[in-house]
Amino acid sequence: MSRWPSALINSSEAVTLSRDAAKDIVGEAKVWVMDYASLGVEDFAYYAQQIPSSYIRIGSHPQNKEAHPLHSSEFDFDEEAITIGANYFAKVATVAGSENCGNSSRTD
Repeated sequence: MSRWPSALINSSEAVTLSRDAAKDIVGEAKVWVMDYASLGVEDFAYYAQQIPSSYIRIGSHPQNKEAHPLHSSEFDFDEEAITIGANYFAKVATVAGSENCGNSSRTD
């Protein structure tokens, strides 16, 4: 392992699977691609070097409440995000299992 963090490279097939599952769970209007880089993915990048992967974020900001940073003592989240996340990951697992998307060899 390098002393420098690895860059995250998402697998195109895993991104498609992730995006389709999210659209099925929350609807297309609530699914979007970040248009900026994030430095918070370096640990996940090592997993993505081993298997096809797609890094996602699930929004949890409660509607009609002030947003606070994640590590703030005032941070709060919409607990519905837990249900959404569970349904999303169940969908990904079901589809990946039936399509064998999560094979052990990386292709891109």
